Amino acid sequence: MTNTKQIKRALLSSVIALLLCFTMLLGSTFAWFTDSVTSSGNKIVAGELNVQLLMYNGQEYVDISDSQDPIFGPGSVAQNNAGETLWEPGKTQTVYLAIKNAGTLALKYQVALDVTDVEKDLHDVMSYIITPDAQANSLTRGDLDFKNNGVRVSKGINATSAYDVEMMPEDIHYFALSIHMDEAADNDYMNGSITFDIKLLATQLAYEEDSFGPDYDANAPYPGGVSTVAVNRNGATYILVTDDETNEAVLALNIPADAFEDNATNVLVEVEEDPNYVPNFSYTAGMTTKTFQINVSGIKEGNTANIPVELHVPAGLAGMQIYHGDQEITDAYYNPDRGIIYFNTKSFSPFTVVYDANSEYVPPVDSPHGICY
Repeated sequence: MTNTKQIKRALLSSVIALLLCFTMLLGSTFAWFTDSVTSSGNKIVAGELNVQLLMYNGQEYVDISDSQDPIFGPGSVAQNNAGETLWEPGKTQTVYLAIKNAGTLALKYQVALDVTDVEKDLHDVMSYIITPDAQANSLTRGDLDFKNNGVRVSKGINATSAYDVEMMPEDIHYFALSIHMDEAADNDYMNGSITFDIKLLATQLAYEEDSFGPDYDANAPYPGGVSTVAVNRNGATYILVTDDETNEAVLALNIPADAFEDNATNVLVEVEEDPNYVPNFSYTAGMTTKTFQINVSGIKEGNTANIPVELHVPAGLAGMQIYHGDQEITDAYYNPDRGIIYFNTKSFSPFTVVYDANSEYVPPVDSPHGICY
């Protein structure tokens, strides 16, 4: 009897233990290992594109990026007799310059000599040489062979450096700009003058990478309506200039090979609307004008080859005419729906569009055609 009771107690205890185990097991099937990790302090920081133009002033290289002081001419600090501002046949002046990548992004740059004013055709007897890697006072007169290596100064923009020179952050590139007046210049050039600007253009280089590689900025444009391409000696050279803010087309050229100077390797094009230009021709009352200064480097003096041009202007202009200087281009065609003027030219700058002052309009936002400047 006692054994039977003990057996019943043991069985009951076993059943209770099994129920407890089952209950615990059942509860555990609804549990998960858990943990949490927080990636804090994530911050997006934009890189800085900052390029500086430096000049040796006789003692050190100084930043002249925002300076209005001339390099050559009155008040200049060009090397060797800076105070002698008047030129005569055989004279050479050299200035030592440098370009610094003062930002945090890789970049590519171009330097351009932009002739803005000429009197008595003095540019016909002036040449320049760019000497790369030349630091202060490193050149002698014998280092400069203007007869064989000099580039003739021409009206408009002249390329004065290799194109798309690449720079990493904190890099400094040194070079010298030397200007020379031909020994054969005669009395016809007395009292002549040239005024020019030195322009430094920089844009992003396809170097830094995103999730898909470094090519997201491969087509980053240069600022200020400027574009460059290599000259195609086997056919026409196509070049497109876009607005650096809207990325809309401004100007397209298709330059035949025989229109270029023999030594031209790259062509640089700049287009800018000039609100201060006063046309030297008459037009009827009720009409208004827009003038575009278009400069193209490397075109032959006296070029005879036609250069097809597409100039983007507002759509819907009435009574449209276009002038090159003070001469009307009578065979120009204007597409009022697309806002493009098609014409041929042999030389450049300036081009003036004449149209009915009441006809200009801005197309709707969803229109594929818009004002490109």
